[in-house]
Amino acid sequence: MALVLAIEPDIRQGGILKHIVRELAQAELILVESRDAAIAAIDQQIPDVILLTALMSPRDEDELITHLRRLGAAEHLQTHTIPLLSTSRAAEPAAKGGLLGKFRKRSKEVVEPMGGCDPEVFAGEVRNFLARAAEREAEALASGRHAAQPGAVKGDE
Repeated sequence: MALVLAIEPDIRQGGILKHIVRELAQAELILVESRDAAIAAIDQQIPDVILLTALMSPRDEDELITHLRRLGAAEHLQTHTIPLLSTSRAAEPAAKGGLLGKFRKRSKEVVEPMGGCDPEVFAGEVRNFLARAAEREAEALASGRHAAQPGAVKGDE
């Protein structure tokens, strides 16, 4: 099964990404919150696609890309920025209202969609990213450029 690594510190975005990648794109997902956690995950298993938070600093992104370039088995790997994903307010946890919350008048809750990219549309993009990664990996294997993944040969150290 295809593997996606997503770097997303925002809990709401992370929850939507889990749904998109696992259920809509039918791929495995490793969700991390930082560049360091991503590098550690990559050193364990090279993903097919890396999704980067839009909030990632240019310095962190440069360091991640530098690390990826050092890996021999990552020629097929692609990185893409995660757009702001839309959802309805009903999908977000409701506020408790505090100590005096039960005495306040309750207004009818209106489900307002939050602006952003439709998760179904982004799932299609993720499927395209994964298909392209598979093509690039097959090309690398055919040309003999594909090296062993890190951690694959532990006993020879």
